[in-house]
Order: sequence, then C-alpha cells, then structure tokens
Amino acid sequence: MRSPNSHASWRHRIVFGAILWTSWGCFESVKADPGFANPSSTTTSIAQISPLLQPEQFDRATLMREANRYIREQNYSEAETLVRQLLERDPRDASLYYKLGIVLAAQYQDADAELAYQRAIDLEERYVLALNGLGELYSSQSRWNEALIVYEQAVDIESSYTDAQLGRGQALWQLGQDREAIQVLNVAIEQLIDREDIWRAISVSNLIQQIERMQDIV
Repeated sequence: MRSPNSHASWRHRIVFGAILWTSWGCFESVKADPGFANPSSTTTSIAQISPLLQPEQFDRATLMREANRYIREQNYSEAETLVRQLLERDPRDASLYYKLGIVLAAQYQDADAELAYQRAIDLEERYVLALNGLGELYSSQSRWNEALIVYEQAVDIESSYTDAQLGRGQALWQLGQDREAIQVLNVAIEQLIDREDIWRAISVSNLIQQIERMQDIV
C-alpha cells in the first residue's frame, strides 16, 4: 500500500508531477468517461439519494452522475459506498468496477484498486479507461514494466488516447528507454496540438527537453 507521504525517486517526481499536471490527475480519466457529467456544486448525501437505489425508484443515470460528482469533489468514501451499492444490483457492469478502481486508488487501497481495474478489464477487455487507470496505479507504485504493458494495450486499442501515450512515454523513460520515450511523447504532442490543447502540448514539450538535457549530462 502506498502512503500519502511516501517519496518516489527523483526521476519519478519530475516526470510524474509533470504528467499529472498536464493530464489533470485522476479526474482526467473520469472526464474521459462518456458517462461523466459536470454537475453543479450542490452536495447530495448518500442518505438523500438512497431511495433511487430501491427497485421501484431505481434511476441508474442519476446515480452514476452522483458517483461522478463525488469523485469530482474528492469525496471518495461516499463515491465508494454508492458504487458498491450499484454493483450489488449489476455485478457485471465494467464501468462500475472502473469507478471503484478510481476511488480505491485515491484512498491508497492499491491492492483492492488493482482488483477492481482488473475486473473491469475481464468484463470488457478493450476498456481503455480501465487499462489506463491500471497503468496509472502501477506507475504510482513504480511497477514500470507492468505499467508499460497495460499502457501499450490501451494504445493498441485506441492510439489517439493521449493519456495512455503520456503514461507509456513515462514508463519507457523510467525503464531507461529514453529514445523510445521521446518518440512516444512527440506523438502525444501532435495529438494535443490536433485538439488545440496547446498548454498541455507545451508542458510535454518541456518534459522532452528535460529528458534530452539529462541525456547530454549522462
């Protein structure tokens, strides 16, 4: 299990911080989910929405929006409670296991988060969001070989998924494959420019320059 105060290697801190900044951290994965909505800031408690879990009033769409709201507001314990309740109704819903992985990882419950992401992938093997989430989890634990494998699986399925390209570039660099990392990060830059996401493109470009300068030093 990770500790909130654990320290990564200096390499990890530099690149992981930059990539988290450019990808908005775990919230980017949630926003990439087609089911994500940007709700108002009004907080709703589990007690208030519990009637919607009853068979006669069950409203999956509303409950999923509430789960996303809790995640967005970093209210992970409430999100976990709601997602687990939804899973009791539909234990084969891959998107629920993906969301469970997010909230468990955010609470540093890494082993359970890994199981949740894996379950989502077992149910939907081409689930790129879950693959990327698992890659982020492995990266946070410096399990770079495993991270690279799942990032590459995500990219093979959806080559335009920039967050997976960024994670792949990070893993390659941590594994000492600097040339390959730069190539992958340049692909990510092109994708960001195509989307007119210029500030993120600039940030990744700065990261490449850091890698190249370190190559010169070595």
